[in-house]
Amino acid sequence: MKRGWAPILPLLALTAAAPPPLQFEVGRQRPAPWPETAARFPHGIRASADIIYSQPPHYRPLRLDLYRPHTRKAPLPLIVHVHGGAWMTGTKRHGGPIKDFPSVLAQFAANGFAVASVEYRLDGEAPFPAAIQDVKTAIRFLRFHAREYGIDPARVGIFGGSAGGQLAALVSTSCGVAKLEPPADRDAPDLRGGAEIGAGAGDSYLYSRCRSWLCRQDR
Repeated sequence: MKRGWAPILPLLALTAAAPPPLQFEVGRQRPAPWPETAARFPHGIRASADIIYSQPPHYRPLRLDLYRPHTRKAPLPLIVHVHGGAWMTGTKRHGGPIKDFPSVLAQFAANGFAVASVEYRLDGEAPFPAAIQDVKTAIRFLRFHAREYGIDPARVGIFGGSAGGQLAALVSTSCGVAKLEPPADRDAPDLRGGAEIGAGAGDSYLYSRCRSWLCRQDR
């Protein structure tokens, strides 16, 4: 008998030392966000990195970086940066020939703004108008979470260089153009209301006051 039990004694020891089973709940709500990754810049600026603002079906998660004065409590006007790269390359931390572009965005924030640098689907990932829809979705996300991020949702500016300038101009002047609107988010309530939208494209400056394009259209 002793010889018969000897081969399985190690297995019995493993069974006795097995960890408790995994525990989880099934829910229909979106999961809580991953813990924030933050970077600090001079003048009390804190940047929250890689905030996921959208998960298009069959595509990668889309992210943004958000720069804010750490000590400011009042809602801040929002500046959105759209990177260039011929619509084929570039990242939200890319600013053409500028070596350390995040530090430039942090300087904007030091002047009393919340600054979001957003990424979007590139030409090799999704065809037009995906990039425009992504940028609009990012601003919709930021306005929806305005209280959480300390943003004034009624004051939004947008700028970019090269391809980013083209996208910024189209985003700010395509109010109510159905084909350029992002798909409706079933989990987000309507965000209706007027908004002032400023856009800078390269060295030019466009300004329009229009009905918010950051929300679903009236049915």
